[in-house]
Amino acid sequence: MAALPTDLSQDAALHVAACLDVLSRVLWRCYTHPAEAAGDDLSDNTEGWRRQLSREEFGQVLAIIDKPNLPYEDGGLLVAFDPVAESAHRLGRALHAIGAGRSPPPC
Repeated sequence: MAALPTDLSQDAALHVAACLDVLSRVLWRCYTHPAEAAGDDLSDNTEGWRRQLSREEFGQVLAIIDKPNLPYEDGGLLVAFDPVAESAHRLGRALHAIGAGRSPPPC
């Protein structure tokens, strides 16, 4: 459980909750759809390979949330291919925006 700033708008708080929900769903899917269930083939660009990469991102989630990919000055944004990593980046961007006194970007 975490405390949000008392002056945070309800929309911003709900946005953070939505980002947490998405991250939770993506992480849970890694447990319910393990790499092994996709077959014995874990070679590059197979479903099993993608699932294994997602599972390996678990260890990076907190670091990503702490230092997410932020938009460049020209508005460009580096988006992670992996759903676990990208969900963590989205939550991190939302929290970063709140910390900077801005409305969070879409989840």
